[in-house]
Amino acid sequence: TYLAKTETLRGAVMISGPQDECIGCADGGKYWIDDGPYTSGQASYAALGHGNEPMFSVMADNWGRMQAAAGGGMNWETAEPADVGSALDTDVADVIRSPLRTLTG
Repeated sequence: TYLAKTETLRGAVMISGPQDECIGCADGGKYWIDDGPYTSGQASYAALGHGNEPMFSVMADNWGRMQAAAGGGMNWETAEPADVGSALDTDVADVIRSPLRTLTG
């Protein structure tokens, strides 16, 4: 995520991340992930996390923060994670549309 923010990339894949969290910040506090625009604004972003990961809610929040900071410059239609089970039937269109949440054991 940080590379996509600071360097021009053609794409970025986030697996189980970003897990950065602003601990001790006031409610609504901002940190690096909130500052846009992202240098790789028109790149394709893909994100994946397992729904049972302890930090999944932090990742999902960060995906939303990224989309807001990009000001519509991201490929996701929504930052709301799509439930894809084991992801066996997932295709490129799913990956580009939104972050993915796997839910298998």
